[in-house]
Amino acid sequence: MPTPNTEFVVSTLNLFNYLAPPNAYYQLDNIYSQHEWDKKQRWLKQHIAELNCDIIGFQEVFSPEELKVQVSQIDYRHFACIERPKVESDYIYSSPPVALASRFPITQIKLVNTDKLDHFPAGFAFSRAPLHVTVDIPTLGLCDIYVVHLKSQRSSIERQDKQPIERQWQDEIFGQWQSSIQRGTEARLLHQYVAQTKAETGRPFLIMGDFNQDIRQPELSSLLSRGMYRQPNSAEQLTLYHLYDSYEIALSVLTPRPLTHYVADRGSILDYILTSSDFNAQSATRRATIVRHHVNNRHLISPTFEQDQFSSDHASVSITIQCD
Repeated sequence: MPTPNTEFVVSTLNLFNYLAPPNAYYQLDNIYSQHEWDKKQRWLKQHIAELNCDIIGFQEVFSPEELKVQVSQIDYRHFACIERPKVESDYIYSSPPVALASRFPITQIKLVNTDKLDHFPAGFAFSRAPLHVTVDIPTLGLCDIYVVHLKSQRSSIERQDKQPIERQWQDEIFGQWQSSIQRGTEARLLHQYVAQTKAETGRPFLIMGDFNQDIRQPELSSLLSRGMYRQPNSAEQLTLYHLYDSYEIALSVLTPRPLTHYVADRGSILDYILTSSDFNAQSATRRATIVRHHVNNRHLISPTFEQDQFSSDHASVSITIQCD
């Protein structure tokens, strides 16, 4: 049996409109009452207790100060969140940032810096800037952790109800395509930044969050690239920079793979933890092994109204890592 300090758990969770009253998310009537907010806080505390993770990344953090206070009360002494949401009319919030809480010391906090990236599109900006945190993990050492929330699949064109329905339809199709382009560009730039950081530091890394799409879809294909087009020999030379879906390399998983998000009765997998080759048991550069991949989606597939009314519309995803 491994000694206690050779294993640690990493999780990711989209908090779904985590905004303390009396402020509103996206539109003026989206405001939690104090009772509703207290129920959301209690659900989150219980869910994190069930995860018992050492590091957790969050998305949709409209109220980072409130989140920092809450997680500090349950043994997460280290917290990272740089950006702040946009605020209109003093109380209507949008563009929520991401955050990270850790039981282990944090040595560096910054946003993914695009200044030095090649082929950077003029005028481009992340819909939500990815967070880059370096954590000092016992036994493993320094590890780069990226928390992401890529562009949603919603149309980037606001619907005009007064327009004829065929015009609304065409606007929606084009707006969804624009969102796909944005999401794909975010993934490609993130991939380049992570590879550059790996080349500079040699540190292991994890990328976790809400990718808002199946990572095997074309717009996210750069994340799982193994080599250059029609140059199969390049793959071996690039092994150090390969990213792996933690579900695919974990020693213990649930089958079929649990879904992490539902719209009505249609489910999908949008939430992932990707890893460097340092966590792949089959890699020559392995420094640790993912022994378990777990999805906590009970509040989605078998909710209890009183307990889960103000939970999340996403499951949490966790991996247990054993250091060599």
